[in-house]
Amino acid sequence: MNSNSDRISLRNARIVSPEKLIERGAVLIHAGHIAEVSAPESSDRSSDVLELDLDGLTLFPGFIDVHIHGAAGIDTMEASASQLAEISQFLVTKGVTGWLPTLVPASQERYSQCISAVSLGHTRATPQVLESAFAAGARHMTHFMNAMAPLHHRTPGPVAWGLMRDDVSCDVVADGVHLAPLMLQLLLKVKGPQRLSLISDAIAAAGMGDGEYQIWGETIVVRNGRTSNAAGTIAGSVITMVDAVRMMLSLGVSEVDCATMASTNPARLLGVGGDCGSIEEGKRADLVAVDADGNVRLTIVGGNVAFQE
Repeated sequence: MNSNSDRISLRNARIVSPEKLIERGAVLIHAGHIAEVSAPESSDRSSDVLELDLDGLTLFPGFIDVHIHGAAGIDTMEASASQLAEISQFLVTKGVTGWLPTLVPASQERYSQCISAVSLGHTRATPQVLESAFAAGARHMTHFMNAMAPLHHRTPGPVAWGLMRDDVSCDVVADGVHLAPLMLQLLLKVKGPQRLSLISDAIAAAGMGDGEYQIWGETIVVRNGRTSNAAGTIAGSVITMVDAVRMMLSLGVSEVDCATMASTNPARLLGVGGDCGSIEEGKRADLVAVDADGNVRLTIVGGNVAFQE
């Protein structure tokens, strides 16, 4: 179903607000933005409002994936504009309402075709070098602990530096493969949900199932949801953001903290936190409703129903 109604009321939802979970609340959408967050009995029920009864589904702010290499058989390094749109069409079925096409190491000529931004990752830098990077403006570490020098008690390296700096945020691939569940819990305890973002680090094979795929000039094998290249090294993931949220929920993380890590923090990282990333009046109406099993049942982008199951 696609709807371009100017006013939509989402009723009987478990609303994940920035501060708390609102049981059986309602969200009124007007002109693409959240006009009201309220209890059901106080919401607008006028005739010009399209009402959608969510029947107890959990309503999160739309997920924002700041680190994704591809999906649905398409690699962002090779994608045309129409193919990027295809990725978006796939991701919206997984609750993703915003995402960043992510680069891989390549020649300068290939990079010249893309925009740059970045954060610290794939590094064995010493704390002294990282301090210099911080002074130059680096404030974020991507796929934390992966492709970094491991933590050592005499050579602390980037992991210790990242854990110690409260003014540096990190993102993690919460698939249970890149980081063991216990490590996810440890990072959450040390950094706190306000300084952690969830990412997919998904590759073109995401959504395609197990098999062998030609990506980045090599064969990447996907078996039981785990990727590996010819050397046996992990080569990205095949999860989406809803899978990362499901993983964190399974570890006992609250829905409010999951929304912080999957939506609010990524929006803040991108400098758009004032417009999206949380369910608050005045914010852009990017929303995702999931059922008790963590399956996406409804995605709204900019106030329009983009996916409904």
